[in-house]
Amino acid sequence: MFSIIDSHCHLDFPKFNKDREEAISRAREAGVKAMINSGIDFKTNLSSIRLAEQYNFIYPTAGLSPSLVSTQDDERVGKILKQLS
Repeated sequence: MFSIIDSHCHLDFPKFNKDREEAISRAREAGVKAMINSGIDFKTNLSSIRLAEQYNFIYPTAGLSPSLVSTQDDERVGKILKQLS
């Protein structure tokens, strides 16, 4: 048999604010053994880490979505690079 891992989710996004716990429970009941919650900017990187601290089967990634950055965003990119180090 094999284990199911959700390799890319955004459980910390506002659309889950009303039923985050239920969504996580439904996934677990469906057989999902682990979830990789992906941050896309400074704020969601932090919320992804906090979510992983609450659940031992959720693992965070920290990143920066290219769609959120312009060529004039050196300060924003620098802030996230510092966050990753």
